[in-house]
Amino acid sequence: MKEAKKGNIIEKLIADFEHLESNKKLLIFVLIMCITMAFTRIGVLFYNPNPVVWGLELHHFDYGLLILMITNLFLLFGRRRFTLYLVLNAIGFGLILDGISFVRTQIVDPSTHELAIYNSTLPSAIFFAIIVIVIIMFINFRGNNRK
Repeated sequence: MKEAKKGNIIEKLIADFEHLESNKKLLIFVLIMCITMAFTRIGVLFYNPNPVVWGLELHHFDYGLLILMITNLFLLFGRRRFTLYLVLNAIGFGLILDGISFVRTQIVDPSTHELAIYNSTLPSAIFFAIIVIVIIMFINFRGNNRK
């Protein structure tokens, strides 16, 4: 009986979320993206696994790409679960934005210690995040003015 009530509460929360205004969805997306970037930065300080698969060293940039590709397939061919896709996209964007400067810098100078490179890329990661936020706000603003 408790499981049925719990399921109803979760379904109600998801339904309520899907009816939010686009401005609130935008805010939630940006918050999740920024929180993902912050957790990634903090997490790398304590544990920095970089597994090698088929000769390629994987970073959180790669995980973000994978999340976005899988989410895209769900959007195209799966059931419509906007809430889940918004969260997955925000996490994927956060991982990619946080890692893009690191991956590009490491290609330029592979001899430098990884953590030193990663720590030096914080300003550019913030810059990329701001650019994405401005683009999202512009798209949202244009969409609201067309209604």
